[in-house]
Amino acid sequence: MLEGTVASLPYVVVDGASREIEPISRYLRDLLLGDVSPLTCRSYGHDLLRWFRLLWAVGVGWEQATEAETATLVGWLRSAPNPQRQCRRMDALATGTVNPKTGKPTLGAGYASRTIAHNLSVVYGFYAFHLHFGRGPVINPVPDSRSRRRALAHVSPIEPARPHRRARLRPKVPARQPRAIPDSQWEELFAAMRCIRDRALLACYVSSGARASELLGVQLGDVEWTKGQLWVISKGTRLRQAVPVSPEALAYLAGYLEEAGLPAGGDPVRRTRRGEPRPLSYWAARRILPRRRAQERDPAPVSGPYRLRDCPGRPHPGRSGALRERPSRMRDRRRLAAAARHGRPAGLGPTDLAGRQGPRPSVRRRPGRRPRPPGT
Repeated sequence: MLEGTVASLPYVVVDGASREIEPISRYLRDLLLGDVSPLTCRSYGHDLLRWFRLLWAVGVGWEQATEAETATLVGWLRSAPNPQRQCRRMDALATGTVNPKTGKPTLGAGYASRTIAHNLSVVYGFYAFHLHFGRGPVINPVPDSRSRRRALAHVSPIEPARPHRRARLRPKVPARQPRAIPDSQWEELFAAMRCIRDRALLACYVSSGARASELLGVQLGDVEWTKGQLWVISKGTRLRQAVPVSPEALAYLAGYLEEAGLPAGGDPVRRTRRGEPRPLSYWAARRILPRRRAQERDPAPVSGPYRLRDCPGRPHPGRSGALRERPSRMRDRRRLAAAARHGRPAGLGPTDLAGRQGPRPSVRRRPGRRPRPPGT
């Protein structure tokens, strides 16, 4: 996987001889024309590279691939160890164990079910694209589930999801549960932050529910102090949206700006502390929590900023009810079923949600009489 030299192809997938794989490049260009993120093209490129490596190993061209090769891919992913699961620290928890402090299970040594399902979806879309133009095999090598497509078609957000059968070779993907952090661990985590910059960043994480990459791109003009909100560029829609934050988060942010000074025009608010001030990257912000864990030799309640996005808002230590009870970004979720996992507000049930959508038209019939057929 190499970075592309043109804007129409941000990433290029090459073979062992550093030659571009043209079928993959055509598919990635089509994805980019569909207004997807360049990082999505990168993720799809890695999955397709894994698929092509398997085809090269079994000696089958991508035009002659069948369901047998798909079964080989699934079998290999379910049994092969994941190189990213290798523990590089001596005090790190072993793969597949449970964190004794948080009760959260660590990832297993192999590939997760979501990774396998994502790889199958990418390969299915790759062959569906080429089949549209008359290239590749006549039958998609990745099995499809018609029951799933019928169940997901014309689904109302206020109705429960209809059950459907999984396609062949598809793994069972467990439903994600909302993350939470106890009050005692939240106070411990907040007290372990060494500088006011980290405290301001942590408070904004929990009170806004925004992504880490979105908060790190906030500039000085994106902060509305009187309204208590920040303007961020959404990762999914790439639109400028407002997210409310707690008064404590703005107070820590003001203290950080008074200590570090105002950023230059066009630069993000959060910057590095060592050397020449530079915009704080995601990987530098991600190291804040593991650094706290390394200092105390204790499993951290939260392993990264992405773990804080769906955590419910916590009051600031020493103050009760300062933060909102639920992430403000819940209003941006398109499906009400996703919001229901985080708990409904008091007094709001399914009937109330249905009432907000408007009453359904109903036909009142008299008892004992049947409706007449048309034309009589």
